Amino acid sequence: MSYGRCNVFVLLPWYFWIASMSRFLQQAWMGRSGWSPYLMTLLSLIVGAFVVGSIGVVALVWLLSGSLPVEPGAATPEAFGLTDLQFFGVNMLPFVILLGVLAVCLPVFHRRPLRSIITPTEQIDWKRLGVGTAAWMGLMVATLGIEALVTTEELAITFEWKPFLYLLLLAGTLIPIQASVEELVMRGYLMQGAARALGSGWAAVLVSSALFGMLHWANPEVASFGAGLMMAYYMGFGAFMALVALADDRLELAMGIHIGNNLFGTVVVTFPESVLTTPALIRLESMAPTPGTLFTWGAVALVFAVLMGQRYNWTWHGLLERLGPVDRPDDAPSEGPSTPSERIEAFRARRMDTSADDTPDTPRE
Repeated sequence: MSYGRCNVFVLLPWYFWIASMSRFLQQAWMGRSGWSPYLMTLLSLIVGAFVVGSIGVVALVWLLSGSLPVEPGAATPEAFGLTDLQFFGVNMLPFVILLGVLAVCLPVFHRRPLRSIITPTEQIDWKRLGVGTAAWMGLMVATLGIEALVTTEELAITFEWKPFLYLLLLAGTLIPIQASVEELVMRGYLMQGAARALGSGWAAVLVSSALFGMLHWANPEVASFGAGLMMAYYMGFGAFMALVALADDRLELAMGIHIGNNLFGTVVVTFPESVLTTPALIRLESMAPTPGTLFTWGAVALVFAVLMGQRYNWTWHGLLERLGPVDRPDDAPSEGPSTPSERIEAFRARRMDTSADDTPDTPRE
């Protein structure tokens, strides 16, 4: 595969690797083929999140508060008899379980390492992940500072060193797991699987972005601010991270964006409608999104893309190539029969070949 660089300003100031096809998406052909590995892995993820995760949450709530929720179905710290920090930690437990499920299911069912849904190379680029986290969080902090200067939006600095220190330790440990798991499932496993099933990078981006929006449908922000606006935000955010993953042909930067975004919304700011309220540095009276907010977010995304594109030598043409057809790589393992009927036909064909080999070349006397 040959690579080239385009030094001409074309359409947008993004620079993407020129590549015939996404090696990242082609990782879907690694290991076992067929629908059964996907079925078993998805079932395991569902059981892990909703069964094992729920049992773990109930056990942890009982351990921390000594009782079960006073108001069944109410997802608030008060209903669980927990502090904000305890409630935050409890909500992170299912993601820890899902990380374990992924780490087991990919080698067992797919015969491929967890690394394969992060990068097509032999090593995960941890520095790249750190750069993405720091860059996105820095841009969000800068945007908050500008908005505080030019708007009349009420915000209060609520810094208390002891709870904030606990939050910093807890969020610094659990947010990278939570955000990474969402990326591994959405932009890693499912986007690769969609690219293999549909044969298109564009289709894979759209499918993963729609699923990402649906994943956040139950968030209280949707009820508070309206489904239309919030789904546009969630799906747009998901599509942006998918495009970054394809532009970079690996997942570390998208993981960094998600981690930085969630750390910002946990450690730096909090607001009443948030899915998780925390003792953050700053409390906003409201964070109701508007079309102007979406425009600001789009500007932040564009600046991030320009910075990362220059740092990692992206080309616009390379992204368009990876959004096109996705074919089985030449070095992929041969695909054997995957359905029962295909296995039966293959068995019959082998028997016929064996019988033909046993037939003498010359007639008997």
